[in-house]
Amino acid sequence: KLGDLLMWPGWKPLGRLTFCMYLTHYFSIFYTIGTMRNPPSLRNWDM
Repeated sequence: KLGDLLMWPGWKPLGRLTFCMYLTHYFSIFYTIGTMRNPPSLRNWDM
């Protein structure tokens, strides 16, 4: 059943881990951009 799959206890640590990554990934993005020697440039084919 779908309910049994959704009630699997393994989802709890996986959900906490992905939520933590969601909250902290902006810091790694800002750090990466802040330590670049040349600012990133956006071109049509990069998007």
